[in-house]
Formats: sequence, structure tokens, C-alpha cells
Amino acid sequence: MRKLAIVTIAMLAAAACGENAPSELTVTDGYIRLPSPGASMAAAYLTLEGPEADRLIAAEIEGVGTTELHTVLMDEDGVMRMRPVEGYDLAAGGSVVLEPGGNHLMLMEINEPLEAGQTRTTTLRFESGAETVIELGVKEQRRGGGHSHH
Repeated sequence: MRKLAIVTIAMLAAAACGENAPSELTVTDGYIRLPSPGASMAAAYLTLEGPEADRLIAAEIEGVGTTELHTVLMDEDGVMRMRPVEGYDLAAGGSVVLEPGGNHLMLMEINEPLEAGQTRTTTLRFESGAETVIELGVKEQRRGGGHSHH
């Protein structure tokens, strides 16, 4: 009986500590949206998950002169506008989702044209000093999924 109680307590403690939380920083669902013909900017999206609190503060993408962290906010006139932000907070055991219509990476000064099917080496920099290098695939933009910059 005592052994069962100890096992039960250990299982409850593991669950309370977020046993399903990632043991290291992971990046999933990442991609660069292929810009419309003639557009000089593009956007990238991904999901970050990590065991420890940190803050994404910068990104560098191969073939892109400037990459900014952006969010979408409603202005005083009720118009949704993109604005640069200082970073995205990642809570311990939590996630940050960069997605169309919300937080995203804004690629400006694209030096090497983007083509569907390509991948671009991307370095994500965090406030802790950590860096993560990933490959982001370039995907064709879906109809109606446009991204205007005001």
C-alpha cells in the first residue's frame, strides 16, 4: 500500500511539473510565406516551445538584409496595423506562436529572391544569449492570406 502511495505521489509531482513540457527549445511549424510578385517584403511564421523562460529578441535569415519582429495591433481608428516589437516572451514550459494576422517575422531587404520549395537558414537570438539555427521552407501564399504593411 505504501509503495502505491509513493508511486502515486511521484506521478502527481511529475504531472505538476509539466512532464510534457519540452526538455529543450523546439521550433515547429516554421515557414516563410512566398511574397506576391513584385513585393519587397515577406513574412515568416513558427512556433517556439521551451522548458525555460526566455525572450526571442532577433532573427537573421539567409539572403535577407533586415528581419524585424512584428505584431499586429488595432489602431485608434479600428484599423489593424503591423508594428515592430522588441521581442516575444517565452514562458517556462510555454510556447510562442508566430502566425498570419498576429506575431510574425518581417523580412525586408530581400537580397536573394525567394522561391517556393527553397529553404533559408534562420538564426533565432534570445535574451539569454542562446541562439538556435533552423531551416525555414518557403511556401506559396494561399489565396486570401495576403499580408499588407501599413
